[in-house]
This record gives sequence, structure tokens and C-alpha cells, in this order.
Amino acid sequence: MKLNNIPKPIKIINWSMVVSFAASLGYQPIYPVAGGLCKKNRLPQPADLPRNYAVLISARNEEDVIGGLIESIKAQDYTAGKVDVYVIADNCTDETAKVAKKAGAIVCKRKNDRQIGKGYALRYLYRALEKTGRAERYDGFFIFDADNRLEPDYITQMNRVFGEEYPVVTSYRNSRNIADSHIAYNSGLWFLHDAQFLNKSRMELGSSCMVNGTGYLIGKSVLDEAGGWNFCLMTEDVEFNAWCITHKIQIGYCEKACFYDTQPQTFKESWNQRVRWTRGFFDVYKKYGRDLRRGLKDGELGLSAFDMLMSNMPAFVITSCATIAYLAVIFSFLLTGRNIRPIFKGLFKVVSRILIILTALGFYTTAEEWKHIDAPAGKKLGYTLFFPFYLMTYAPVAIAALIRKVEWKQTDHSTK
Repeated sequence: MKLNNIPKPIKIINWSMVVSFAASLGYQPIYPVAGGLCKKNRLPQPADLPRNYAVLISARNEEDVIGGLIESIKAQDYTAGKVDVYVIADNCTDETAKVAKKAGAIVCKRKNDRQIGKGYALRYLYRALEKTGRAERYDGFFIFDADNRLEPDYITQMNRVFGEEYPVVTSYRNSRNIADSHIAYNSGLWFLHDAQFLNKSRMELGSSCMVNGTGYLIGKSVLDEAGGWNFCLMTEDVEFNAWCITHKIQIGYCEKACFYDTQPQTFKESWNQRVRWTRGFFDVYKKYGRDLRRGLKDGELGLSAFDMLMSNMPAFVITSCATIAYLAVIFSFLLTGRNIRPIFKGLFKVVSRILIILTALGFYTTAEEWKHIDAPAGKKLGYTLFFPFYLMTYAPVAIAALIRKVEWKQTDHSTK
């Protein structure tokens, strides 16, 4: 049977996927090129202002890693202002609070088995700072996860970008354990892609960048406008991005400020993490989707609103719908006794093309970030081969996020 002898329903599904992806995500490959042409006019002028900062860390049973983060903050070369470290020991059953205090942090404890998650913990901590008047001491607040590590000049570099033009700044995210497994590698590779090929280009084009979980700086003025930290959905970072865009608050990107995160090492860990992220995306779009769609007509807001709407949701929706449509066609063929081989040939045709594109993206990112990836050359090349398969697993991840109950779960950092 010839490869082009594909049932009409499958051809319709395949073409629908191609057209939908092109319409929603086709602008992203243009970003690096357009950004490179515009960068001379978009980058901020360096500034060394004496500012005071607070570091806010939400930690739950992180006694094994919290001390290392605080040490890397204490070792910063930033001398223009004072940097205080605050840790919210959130529902801990270990020695996180004790270790953090010993390392030099100011520790606050929280017990709440109903409002679970990083967003609630940060809200509790920030309210505590407001009640004591401490919040007024600071020009800005850094957000980190307990397993992070900072380069010594991290705060110095962020301070140079942070200001009136960019009251929120995100940074370059690398990975501490990128060589541990192909899962860790490709998770880390995606964050490198997000930083250098999306945020860097957004910055250069004048579109708002996006924070991603950890490693960012928020101005006191922004939190005043928001009424404190009130972003408590399952993906509080995505909610914060949506809020900033709809309130016309520009998020900048500091390429020279590098910090290190840890990635899940097994597929199970990665699966659970990404199901939570995806469900969080759905919740954010449910809450902010209308305002973002209205923002498309705003000349100042339009590109950022479009980028926010298109960056994640279309891929989830398209792959989920396509998967369900394929399953429906297969089921109908089985019921009518028809040969299902042509269906799989059609699936192979479209999947193979997607794999080629994603493989090229993976190797391009690896090549561009080669010197920043702490892994042997053989692992860099070998693990990159798994990059397209890692991304394609987002299809079942999206379906799982839609049909199952998703609750906040901590990512284990104790073995990393």
C-alpha cells in the first residue's frame, strides 16, 4: 500500500495540525532574527544604583539543598546595597528552618494543609514582611527555589537591568545536573532555549519577556500595584506573567545573570511536574484569557498579549485534539472492520516531519549553548537525540492534565 494512500479523515487531521501550528507558533522562529536586527535600540543602559534587595525563598523539606543556595547568595559580589535572605519553611517536617537559619537566613514558618503551593507560601511571607514594616526597606525582591545556585555576579548583573523601564527582570537559567540523564538534559535544554531564543529576542524586540518559575526580580512598586503577592494558581509564575502583561508592566531579561537549577532525572518525575505545569497553564488562561484577547487590539500591549496566548496553550490544545481525533478514527475503523494500517501510515508521515523539525531545534540549541552546557560532548550529542521525543510527550501530558485531578506536588531535590 502506498504511503500517500491515506484516509481522508487522517489527511484532514494532519493538515489541520500543520495549519494550526503555523498560525499559532510560526512567529517564534522569526524572533531571533528580528531581535538581532533590533537589539541596538532595545537594550537598556547599564546602571549601578545603590539598591536594597530581599531574596524570598519558598522551601518545603529542602534541608539537603537550602544551605547551598543561601551560601551562594551570601557570596555575591554586589556591594551597592544590602541583600537580606528570607526563607518561608512551608509545611516542613524536616530541618529546613534550622539549616536555613544557620546559613544566615531570616526564617518564617507556615503550616497550612488547605492552601498548598509556592504561591500561597510567598503570599504568606510577603504579608509577614508588610506587617512588620520590613517590606518598605527594599527596592526589589528576588524569587528563588531552594535548589538554585547563583553565579557570584548574579545580583550585580540584575541590578544593571532592573529599573523604571524594566521593573521585573528574569535571567539566564542553566542546570546543575544536566548530564545526569536524557530527561534532565532535555528539560534543561528547553530552559536554555526559552532564555536565549525567546526571552532574549523578546527583550530586543521590545515585547515583554516571561519569568519561568524561579530566578527573577520584582520591583517593590510592582508588588504595591498588585496589592502584594497574590498569585496563587498552580503555576504562579505564569499567572504573574499574565498579570504583568495585562497591566502593561514590562518584564526584562538579563542574559549575563546566570543561575543554576536542577532538573527531574526520571520520566516519572518529569511527567508529574509537567502535568502540574500544564494544568496550571489551563487555569491561567481561564482567568486571564479574556483580558489577553482584548489586549491584542492594543498597540502597546498587542505583541506581548499575542505571545502569551500563543506560547503554550495552542501546542497543548492542538496536540490533545489531534490525539483524540486519531483515536476516534481508529476506533471507528475497528468498529466497521476497515484496515487501520493506512491510519498509522498517515500518523507516521506527520510525526516523522515533526520529529525532524524538533531534532533540528534541539541540535541548534545545543550548538549555540555548547560552551554553557556542563556535560561531555558525547552526552550532549546523544541526549539531544531524545529532545524531540521529550517535547512530543507533552501530547499525553496535556490530555492527562485535562482529565485527571491535579494537585501541587513537590519536586524532590534531595538526590540532586
